[in-house]
Amino acid sequence: MLRLPQFGVKRPGTVQEAVALLATPGARLIAGGTDMVQLLQEYVRRPERVVIAGHLDTVPVAGNLPHRREMDSEEGDVLHGCGTVDMKSGDAVFLHLFALLADSEDLVHDLTLVLYDCEEIEATANGLGRIERELHDGPQQYLTALKLNLAAAKLQAPPEAQPALADAEHNASLALASLRATVRGIAPQVLFDAGLIPALDELLAHSGLETELHVEGAERSVDETTALLTYHAVAEALTNASKHGTATEAKVTVTFGDMLRLDIVDNGTGPDLSPTAKASTTDAATVATSGAGTGIAGLRERAAALGGTLKLAAAHETAAGERGGRLLVELPLKEAE
Repeated sequence: MLRLPQFGVKRPGTVQEAVALLATPGARLIAGGTDMVQLLQEYVRRPERVVIAGHLDTVPVAGNLPHRREMDSEEGDVLHGCGTVDMKSGDAVFLHLFALLADSEDLVHDLTLVLYDCEEIEATANGLGRIERELHDGPQQYLTALKLNLAAAKLQAPPEAQPALADAEHNASLALASLRATVRGIAPQVLFDAGLIPALDELLAHSGLETELHVEGAERSVDETTALLTYHAVAEALTNASKHGTATEAKVTVTFGDMLRLDIVDNGTGPDLSPTAKASTTDAATVATSGAGTGIAGLRERAAALGGTLKLAAAHETAAGERGGRLLVELPLKEAE
């Protein structure tokens, strides 16, 4: 609703195009969404800005249909229903508020409205999980390559292009540092302040399961990429065990050796790993526990990218419903710098 000066965004395909664009008066290098917010801050009309945020998606169907009202012994009067208590009414109020205040002389703050998706879904697929998964292996690599390309271009560029290339290289470094900070912020701070094992301790304490954490071998400081993947693997396994496998207990073993090995065993129903089940399953819960879900699949891809493996198995070779689930992860062990 606020009227901001217009600006264009260009995406050069070569270093030469980038240098030419940066030489244009008023041109600057931006890294993406966070830099766009910074750009908006330069066009403020008032001393302060209020940011209002809400989400657009609705909770999935998961025992919340048909709509009903029940008395719960612990929670009291409970209303069940898909979207029964939802953000959509709040979004409508926000839009009405902006329509009323957009050009008001009484408005004392600039306003920004942010509406995002993927709020009401599992952590492995929501906005933060998606950012951490995709930004880490995509834009970070591109920005690193861009820095190398700019450094190479400086060696061949004429003197008049050196200032622009130096600025571009500096901005690329800032963008890379900012992106890494964003990725770090998605995981709990304890993971980076105290290390992997204290972070897992905290994760298990809030899992809702009876858990045990065993550490074998001499504990070592693990690099951030490996620590993040290990943390998310444990989180995904505990979520699947509790939500889809009806587990009540889980045991997590972390082994430090030539490789970092992770063994997570629960007492739930266990995954159905048969080819028939994988091919025919459409139910979200069964897919998640069968190893075909996006959470496990994404973790498996990330493990492979690091030169490791991730396997979903049955904890015990007994009848289905009694065997429990088991997640085995093996990653190259790189110590933190």
